[in-house]
Amino acid sequence: MEMKSLHTDSFYGYDRAADKFMNGDEIGELVLQVKPAMAALIERYELANTSIISIGAGRAHEEFHFLESACAVDLLDLLDPEIDPLSVSIRQRIDAAQSPTEKPLKYIISDLYQFLEDAVTSSQAKYEVSYISSFAPDELDREAIQLSYRRRRTKAEAYASYQSWPEGMPPFQQAIMDVGQLVKDGGLFLLQSYRGGVDCVLNPHYGPMVRDQLARNDLYLLEIHFFTQSPGVQLIAAVKGQDQYRKWMDRLASKPDLPEFHGRYPDPDLRRDISRWNPELVENPALVNAPGEGVTGTPSPSQVPVSEKSSGVSEGPLNAGFFKTLMQKVMGGQDR
Repeated sequence: MEMKSLHTDSFYGYDRAADKFMNGDEIGELVLQVKPAMAALIERYELANTSIISIGAGRAHEEFHFLESACAVDLLDLLDPEIDPLSVSIRQRIDAAQSPTEKPLKYIISDLYQFLEDAVTSSQAKYEVSYISSFAPDELDREAIQLSYRRRRTKAEAYASYQSWPEGMPPFQQAIMDVGQLVKDGGLFLLQSYRGGVDCVLNPHYGPMVRDQLARNDLYLLEIHFFTQSPGVQLIAAVKGQDQYRKWMDRLASKPDLPEFHGRYPDPDLRRDISRWNPELVENPALVNAPGEGVTGTPSPSQVPVSEKSSGVSEGPLNAGFFKTLMQKVMGGQDR
């Protein structure tokens, strides 16, 4: 594992005096593109002045806005050029931006699974926010599970319902859940996913499964936002610690709807047409269309699931070698 303290402006190629990025710099272009979505995220979840770890950060264009909101940000990525060709240029930026003194921006070059093992062993629950924005192994896992499930279903089952997620299968790799162990009590777990997402309207059991898996790991689901016209694109928010759940639900209830997320998506109309799954409504998803056109579904008494330590279902990746091969095929198109 390597940890580098970085000059923020040098890493991003940002001329602060002139308030502009280097001409033709793709990271600078992406930073500007995602600005409205990141501003909305920071405001809704009160992220300013927090400590954040970003998993699978890559070029970290979204995280620039955390830094501009006075956050201390640790970026974590393996930066393996065999998996992601962009790793070479990112390492060059890191080398050019290194600082001999402590800075708000650090880059941790490490395998996530090894990092988690070391951090959990040394009880490093030190962050106020964990942020995951497109972690490819987890997304590809969900994509493969859905593909396999669809192939196994009979024609009669497929006609009866367009279900793509199997009952009893945990939605996330256990490593994603273990990221919550890096977060302080009362901190937030934010997971944004673009690929391999599950349509929680056509799979009404999926939202409760997300809620329950999070709860088994002391993370309590606050809400799931998704693109109304492309429900697999999702933003999941949870809080660490059951005693903090009600406080956060009350705070979110007083806030305006999230106007957009996933700022990289090229169609602004699509990324601003957002629905929300509310964990406090009964099994059918409650759709809150932005801007607030009301709620469908029948409210039920507020329930927060009790943590369960064992689900009886494996929550690990399907096959590490499979994912490395698959990632090599697709990561060239990833923006992270």
